[in-house]
Amino acid sequence: MVRGKTQLRRLENATSRQVTFSKRRNGLLKKAFELSVLCDADIALIIFSARGKLYEFATSSMQEILDRYRGQAKERTSGSVIEHDKQPCRYEAANMVKKMEHLESSICYNISYHLLLPRKLAYPVNILMSRQSFALDAPEDEGETV
Repeated sequence: MVRGKTQLRRLENATSRQVTFSKRRNGLLKKAFELSVLCDADIALIIFSARGKLYEFATSSMQEILDRYRGQAKERTSGSVIEHDKQPCRYEAANMVKKMEHLESSICYNISYHLLLPRKLAYPVNILMSRQSFALDAPEDEGETV
């Protein structure tokens, strides 16, 4: 026979709630102990009841485990802060790369323009000079009178 899935919600009856808390707390402590034995894991479990009573379980010293946790938490948060600080730098670096590429392409265009400029300027000058020389070389009609 299979149990139906029960919906988790707060128990309204205070006595039922206290009994359920005690049973589940003991089950949780048992599971923590089993996990520590089977997997050789360091476990610290802290439980506060609704009335504020403290229940705790630790495979070794609770203080040592908490100190180790705090050290790990600091490393994670400092790593995420560094990663968070890198994000604007990456964005700025990408923008600078785009600007550099734009400047390089404009420099290449300007250099090629300035290299070709004498040729572009020389072409109209050559045309004018050839027209002048053509006009100078043309024979004048001797029989014309003005």
